[in-house]
Amino acid sequence: MKPTIVDWNHYTLKAAGGRALAYLTHAKAGVGPFAEAKGKTDEAALEALQAELTNREAERPRDHGRKIQTPTQSEFEWAIEALDFSDPVDGMLRALALAGREGISAGELAEVAGYSDYSAANLQLGLAAAEIGKLLGLRVKNETQETDSVAATFLIADEGPKKAETGNWTWIPRPELVAAMDIKQKKPAA
Repeated sequence: MKPTIVDWNHYTLKAAGGRALAYLTHAKAGVGPFAEAKGKTDEAALEALQAELTNREAERPRDHGRKIQTPTQSEFEWAIEALDFSDPVDGMLRALALAGREGISAGELAEVAGYSDYSAANLQLGLAAAEIGKLLGLRVKNETQETDSVAATFLIADEGPKKAETGNWTWIPRPELVAAMDIKQKKPAA
């Protein structure tokens, strides 16, 4: 039986035998299904799956000030698993999550990642956030491609207060990212 394959939003949907699976279209190879649904027919299973995915996306947290949706904890978990980040970027994501409500400056993130200055850290963190956004169908639009990547950081963090000792503002991680990174950090090493 040949499966039905449908591109829908940022998902690739596959259905066969009344069972439909959703894969994140931009995920690396080998990442399992993101969601599944069943129906009496393949078409019914696809409709049920599309409804489930639409409901999931409606439950995303909102940053009302920026008029954007941000990923849920489970979406962050999937994105972290589905994307291959470099060691410096992975280190920055971990440091950001560990910073909690206190936040972390771009300069401190640069130190963690081994970058020479904060602008490189901001750019790389923004590019990683943009990848997460692309994977999940979320986007923050700004004036230029460079500011798009920095603006995408708002998908994973919010602007925090300035550090008293340096005057540099901080990134406060989204609570859903913190929870997702905690789960990732607790998994045993392979």
